[in-house]
Amino acid sequence: MAVSLTNGMKNALSSLNDIQENIQATNKRLATGKKVNSALDNALNFFMAGSFSGRAKGLSAIQDNIGL
Repeated sequence: MAVSLTNGMKNALSSLNDIQENIQATNKRLATGKKVNSALDNALNFFMAGSFSGRAKGLSAIQDNIGL
């Protein structure tokens, strides 16, 4: 038995797929706590975040040394 889809149904399925992809991206951002997870999302923000993370680790190490 063959199933045929109208153009409207195909468009609706395509829209649902797009929505599902957006939901997955949002869930990944929420799970990691990052606004940008790869350079493909936004290269400038991705590399700035990496730089800030490195600086935060350095400052944390300095703070630990001061505490000792």
